[in-house]
Amino acid sequence: MHTGECLVGSNRCFRCGGVGHVIKNCPVKSEKGSDRVQGRIFTMTKEGANPDSSVISGTILISGKAAITLIDTGATHSFMSEIFLRSLNVVPFYEPLHYSILLPSGGELWPSSILKGCIVQVNEKIYFADLIIIPMVAFDVILGMDWLS
Repeated sequence: MHTGECLVGSNRCFRCGGVGHVIKNCPVKSEKGSDRVQGRIFTMTKEGANPDSSVISGTILISGKAAITLIDTGATHSFMSEIFLRSLNVVPFYEPLHYSILLPSGGELWPSSILKGCIVQVNEKIYFADLIIIPMVAFDVILGMDWLS
């Protein structure tokens, strides 16, 4: 959780709030010496997706393939499992993503790839999502606040 205004989906820099650049090109240096955007996942297990929490799970078409999906209002970003990615036969974009993702266990991930503009179909509606590739087994996809906004 962060304090202050939420910048997810605002097209503003996550470090300084400025317009016209992203955090990796931010002219303001990090106080901690890190260029990573802090992300968070609320749950990564089916047990954590209970009806009393801020998550919903089900099956959604992702790039035309049925995916066990978690809609997690506590997640700052959206994610795809490495296993599901391999089943799609697509190549993600590899770059230093500058993300540090906090896991429910307290651990951290530093992902290095993202699948940009992935087609998300809910009933008859088509949406798009940028999905950060991470190792997970309980879900194929986690859709977070970046997608919901």
